[in-house]
Amino acid sequence: MRRVETPSDTYEPVTRAPRVSMPTTATSARAGTSGTCRPEVETRREKSCKESVKRMSQQRTLRTLRDKLRQDAALLVQEATREIARDDGTVFLSRADSLIDQLQAAIARDSDTEIVKVRRSKGTLPTVMSVPAFDVMSDIDKVTRTWNKDRDVSVRISAVVAELCRSSIEAIPRMRYVSRYLDSWVRLIRELFEPPKRMHLVGACPECDETAVRQYSPDDGEYVIAPALQIIRSGDTHTCECQNCGAVWLEGQFLLLAKVLGCESPC
Repeated sequence: MRRVETPSDTYEPVTRAPRVSMPTTATSARAGTSGTCRPEVETRREKSCKESVKRMSQQRTLRTLRDKLRQDAALLVQEATREIARDDGTVFLSRADSLIDQLQAAIARDSDTEIVKVRRSKGTLPTVMSVPAFDVMSDIDKVTRTWNKDRDVSVRISAVVAELCRSSIEAIPRMRYVSRYLDSWVRLIRELFEPPKRMHLVGACPECDETAVRQYSPDDGEYVIAPALQIIRSGDTHTCECQNCGAVWLEGQFLLLAKVLGCESPC
């Protein structure tokens, strides 16, 4: 007799996926503590750490700016003292006027009535020192009047620096603003009395392709045609600058510049 298969004979049980229950709030909190979720406590801790690092960085910036402001202000408005060694080995103190006083003295010396008459009669007015010194002094006077209304430029600079050095981190942007001016004035006045040495470089500027410019010559007292590329030595540093477009090459780029200009580089 043939056997007839019934539905019960061919039935195979279906394997079902295990039931997953949704975690409750309490379960989620416990899971977060075990590391499966990002805990709110860790977020607050990271935020607090970042704020602490930011405050420390701002405090360092504040101290640096205070030191820089005091240093530049002292050079501009305070009498300087330096030690000079004699040939016999002894040392004596030499006093020098502040940079502002030296600048004002140069202007007053060149503005003397009799000297001006002589120079005007000889056609040598304005002088080499008077025009640049007057320009720098005019810029200092104009800018510092926006800081303080005192008649004396030195008093204005001293007052604003004293105020800023008592300020908190909220004054950092203004401290940077004032510091940029003081630093540029110190550099400009020093360059007036101790001009950086310049050497001409024959060749066309790789940036603007100019080979010559028209510029004022202090030695000749008139405008002359000079090579556009000039190597400038200021202290122990050397740079190559184009007097036409203002492009600058540092010492580390001199070999590359020499190759571009077709110059022979030293071995």
